[in-house]
Amino acid sequence: MPCEQPHDPQDLDEVTALINAAAADPATEIQYGYHADQRKEERQVNPIIVQRALREGEARRVEIDNYRGRVTYRYRLVYEDQYGTIEPVVKILTNGALLVITVIRKDRP
Repeated sequence: MPCEQPHDPQDLDEVTALINAAAADPATEIQYGYHADQRKEERQVNPIIVQRALREGEARRVEIDNYRGRVTYRYRLVYEDQYGTIEPVVKILTNGALLVITVIRKDRP
């Protein structure tokens, strides 16, 4: 099932529920931008962990982009496990796919 667009793009609870549900559905396309691919490799983050972060993480921040009058939203999710924190930044595309913009990894000390 493609990810639905949120009714209120700044409602982080709604965004969390939509992204989690879409990422759990094998029919949802998850794309990685060039920057995200570079960061995954550089930070040694397995794509399976990124997908888990999308399925189980919590949207903690929304960033609003306004490019030539077109407003888009990027969401930073946070997923914590015993090893540390993974923070994928994603956009919900108009076709319902999830586009991973970057991936941040913070290991536990």
